[in-house]
This record gives sequence, C-alpha cells and structure tokens, in this order.
Amino acid sequence: MTLIHFDKVTKVFSGNSKKALTLLNRGATSREIQKQTGTIVALANASIDIFAGEVFVVMGLSGSGKSTFLRLINSLLRPSSGDVFIDSINIAGLSVKGLRDLRRNRISMIFQSFALFPHRTVYENICFGLDIQGYGCEESHSIVTKWIKRVGLESFSSALPNQLSGGMQQRVG
Repeated sequence: MTLIHFDKVTKVFSGNSKKALTLLNRGATSREIQKQTGTIVALANASIDIFAGEVFVVMGLSGSGKSTFLRLINSLLRPSSGDVFIDSINIAGLSVKGLRDLRRNRISMIFQSFALFPHRTVYENICFGLDIQGYGCEESHSIVTKWIKRVGLESFSSALPNQLSGGMQQRVG
C-alpha cells in the first residue's frame, strides 16, 4: 500500500518562480535557471512512492534538497508544482484542521535542532506533546514509559537535555 506519493513535484525558492518553472519544463538546468531568474530549484519533477513498512532513506550532499523533500511531505512547504499525497489524500487540499490532524496523528519529523525544553526532563519533554493532545496522566505515563523504553533511554528519563548526547536528544524529540 502506498503511504506517500509524489506526482511530478517541483519546489523552487525566491526569484521568479513562474519563469523558473517554464524554463525547467523546457529542459533548463538548475544552474541555468538560477543564473537567469535568481531562483533556486530545490526539487525538480520528483515522482516517487513510499510504501507501508518500507525502509526509505533520503541521502545526499548538503543543499541537495533532503530537508525540502521532507518538509513537502508534512506540508511545512508547499510544492511550486505537482502534488503530494498521504494515504491517497492530496495534502494541498487539507484544511488547517485537517493538516493539524495529519501532523498530530500520521506524520512526525525530528528536526536537526531538537527543540527540547531545557528545563524539563526526558520524561517531561515526551509527556508535553501528550498533554497538549489532552491525554490524562495515567494514559500519558504508560505511553511515555513505553516510548522511553523503545528508544533505549530508560536510565535517562530523569535527565535534562544538556545531559544527553545529540543522538539521544534526537530520540527524545
């Protein structure tokens, strides 16, 4: 089953995006487009399917579009052209509430800067998101405990973020 589907997705930044898209459709390279329009082509006509249960790796050099690709999936960015589907739903058509529900329940993203509360423990940082979603203390406790164990941080549940390595902070985030 296809979970994520990109259909000819292009994302351009700055400059003259309309002219950039026209040039791209005529076969111009990213460099040519940047030189002529000042527009950066981050992703060009990407079509891809990611299936349920599949391990999918996004790999590339700095500035090659990895973060842009991921931000298009969770709609932190909108495509300049093309469509992104999650569970066969075109996310461009989602309402603000629908997008919020998608991000709460279907898609997660760990950012490079972890955005952990420095004054809260590992346990409290994980619990924060559940509190916002209205989970009760008892239910939150069982969920937090399960995830702390799953990511191998049982002995760090009372630690503050500055007491953790970068990789450990990512697991909390």
